[in-house]
This record gives sequence, structure tokens and C-alpha cells, in this order.
Amino acid sequence: MQDRQSSKEARSVLLWRRWALGFVISILLAWIISQFCSTTLYNWSWDPILEDYVITPGTAHHHCKEGWGKTLVGRHGVYAIPDIQAVQEPKVVFWGDSFVQGFQVDDDEKLAQQFTALQRRGNGQPLIGVGIGTGERDCADYYFLAPRYRDLLDPVFCHIIVLHDIEDALPDRSTTRFRFVSQPEFRLIADEPTPPINNPGLISLARALGMDAFFRLAFEAKTKIQSMRLQPGPVKQSGPPVENSHEENMRFCQQAWDYLLPKLSEQMQTPLVFLYSPAVPTLNQGEIIFSDPDRERFEAFQAACEKHHIGVIDLTPRLKAYFQNGHSFVRGFMNSKPFEGHFNSAGHALAAEAVRRYLENRPHAFHAN
Repeated sequence: MQDRQSSKEARSVLLWRRWALGFVISILLAWIISQFCSTTLYNWSWDPILEDYVITPGTAHHHCKEGWGKTLVGRHGVYAIPDIQAVQEPKVVFWGDSFVQGFQVDDDEKLAQQFTALQRRGNGQPLIGVGIGTGERDCADYYFLAPRYRDLLDPVFCHIIVLHDIEDALPDRSTTRFRFVSQPEFRLIADEPTPPINNPGLISLARALGMDAFFRLAFEAKTKIQSMRLQPGPVKQSGPPVENSHEENMRFCQQAWDYLLPKLSEQMQTPLVFLYSPAVPTLNQGEIIFSDPDRERFEAFQAACEKHHIGVIDLTPRLKAYFQNGHSFVRGFMNSKPFEGHFNSAGHALAAEAVRRYLENRPHAFHAN
């Protein structure tokens, strides 16, 4: 009996050892795979010149969540250029959110860098494309940041604001500390800076140990748990928002742009051009959609820019033609939906070529500046 009991205990211990060994091996394998297939973490640092936080210079970011891109973060929040102050050539500055940031593609495939390559191949003026973008930025950010970048970027040939959503040029939409508001009157406001992350030391430790994927998994799990509703019972529904008439909405947009555009132009001090890139074509229930639902507002915005002597590049015809000529979508990647999301390499190239042609066809306007 005792021998049987001892044998049973030995099998139990062996089983637990196997489970423990299997757990350790699986974690080790997951760790090894994550070194190649997971999006890396990055920290933020205070930049005294910009008086704002930027991704820590020298960061080599590997993005796998959408696309598969590698990005070098240079000084002062400029991508793919280690030190922007070491670049002496005139610059075409691309302002934007994550579309300009371009984490989804490698550095040489980003908008600014593709513009530089096209300019060099065309034997034109030696212009250097510079990308300054961070997710969720809008026109309020560019208004406050442009003067702080002025000495860092000098000389500047012109500024390009990449606008993929008209909402980014309207008030009461900002999610950063720089805000464009409409109440009690149109104003541009800068709130006090706060660190983008709470535990930079923890992120540094996770990066040093190669635990980026595990940190992200834990953070996302925590976020989902915090957003879960565990209380039983019905959910109180809020009433429908009060909607203004179409005429009132358009009048509001015009008033907002009449306030914003002159201020933006004044801050930039060199020619300002908007590059509009709507999400067309796209796919809806198996049907290719070529129409831009925001077309009316864009045309009103275009008229406002003309009124205030600001250039506009409408990428819509090129986006449609690219797809109709037998190519694929310019948004989406192999690990995301192939018709939505951020620009892939083809999208960045299309935008870069549009900017190059625009500047090439208007030499007097820009050289006079």
C-alpha cells in the first residue's frame, strides 16, 4: 500500500514538474518570437526648446501592429533624421498626426523621405523633406509648435499640413494639450504639459529585458478590465445630441476657418499648403466606394484657403486613379484591412509625388518667398 502511495506521489510530482517546465519553455518561446514580431515600447523626454514632450531621441521603434515598419526617432521629434539642426538645405516641413509619423512603414518609405528622394532624382532644387507628426495632433498643435521649431528648421522652403480628416481643422475636437475651441469665442489654447506616461522607469526596464510584448499585453488587459461594466441592471441612455441645421453647420465651419487660417499662416511665416487625403476609395459591404462623404465641407475649406491665400493639394483624383489603373489600395497592410487605416508605402509615395508636382508647377510663388 505504501509503495502504491509513494508511486502515486512520485507521478504527481513528475506531472507538476512537466507542467512547470512546459510553462517555462512556452514563455521562453513566446519571448523569443516577440523579439521579432511585436511592437516595441518607447519612452518620452522633455524637450526644453519645444517646451513639450517628444519620443526619446535615438529610439529605434519597430512597429508590427499595423504594417511592419522601423523608425529612427531623431532629436526634437523629427523622424528618420538623427539631428535636424545638422541639415543645412532648405526644408519642406510635413506636419501631421500618425499619417506623417508613419510608424507603419520603414523610414525610407515615409512621406517626407520619399519627397526628398523624388526631389533628388528630379535634379530640382535641393529640398529636404522633414516629417513632424504624432498621433492625434491637429491644427492647434501646428499653430503652437511652428514657432518653437523655427530656429531648428531654418531655412524652411514651405510648410505642408497633411489633412486626412476635415475635423482636424475644426474646433472642439482636440485631444492633445493644444486646443482649438469655439466657446465662449474662437480661441487657440495651450494647456500645461503633462508626461504622456506615468511610469517611464517601468517602460525602460521592460525594454531592457525585451519584455515589450508582455508589457503591452498587461497594459491592454488592465485597460479592458477597467472599462468593463460589472454592475447589473439597465444602462442609462443619454438623449440624442442636439443637431444644428446644415446651413448652421456650414456657417460655423466658415467662421472657424476665417479665424484659424490667418493665424496658422502668420505662425508659419513661409508659404503654407494643405494636403487633403480622404479615405477613398474604400470598401463597404463588398462594394468599392469612390465618393468622399466630406466632399462638401472640403470644398468649403478649399474656398476658405483660397480666400486667405493658402494653397491646397487635393489628393482625391490621384487616389481614385491609382486604384482604377489596376493598383491596390494606398491604405492598409498585410496584417490589417487592405482598404483602411494608415498610408502604406504606395500612399506615402502618391502624396510625396503630389507635393513635388505642386511645388514644381508653382516656382514663382515659392521662389519669390
